[in-house]
Amino acid sequence: MQQPRWKILVFFSLFISSLAPAANVYVASSLVTPMTQLNESGYFEPSPIVGSSSSLARQIVTGAPADLFLSANQQWAEYVANNLTDASLRPFLENQLVLAQHASANTDPLLPLVEIIAGKHGLVVTGDPSIVPLGQYAAQVAEQLGVNRLPWIPARSASHAVKLLELGEVEWGILYATDVKASPSLTLTKTISPELHQPLIYWAVVLTPEGEKLYQQLNRLQAKELLWQLGFSDVPD
Repeated sequence: MQQPRWKILVFFSLFISSLAPAANVYVASSLVTPMTQLNESGYFEPSPIVGSSSSLARQIVTGAPADLFLSANQQWAEYVANNLTDASLRPFLENQLVLAQHASANTDPLLPLVEIIAGKHGLVVTGDPSIVPLGQYAAQVAEQLGVNRLPWIPARSASHAVKLLELGEVEWGILYATDVKASPSLTLTKTISPELHQPLIYWAVVLTPEGEKLYQQLNRLQAKELLWQLGFSDVPD
């Protein structure tokens, strides 16, 4: 029996879409939680490729196929944009830097920030300042406070720093506020003044027309509302 024309067209459309290459979206590790929730909520379709901003940027510049790159700082976003033609650089989201402890910690949270950062009250974890944006922001704070020696545990990514603090391997963590909010094992001790470091802005690098479509998905109201609930904010004009 001959199939109705509309069924044939639907089948053909599904078949063609199944052959379409998957979009390649690279995101900083501190965006894992929001990207996962956006994906599960149906507000963003692709499953992202996750890593430190520096590592992802180098992969993209050396030829890894990419449609959209979400970097945790401007430096690595500009590195990609300056090395690839037709790349468009845009501010995406803003975050905060905080000092955190394990939820079970009994250390005095009123201890001076400068003493904690200097390692006088236990081990401190943050990103590796040589490659991880989180650690670079933390190093700027230390410099502003006059701490020259950084006795920190250098994590390979923001998510790795969170994991070490969750496991109780260290007493303190200099982390992103959104990562602390997303973890039931951690508690926020102090919000670090944004005057002590460069603006903590995530940057989007749109690399293809498909990347432009994906970027627009992330800027729809439903997606933005979810990001706001997780603690991110829009970048001021």
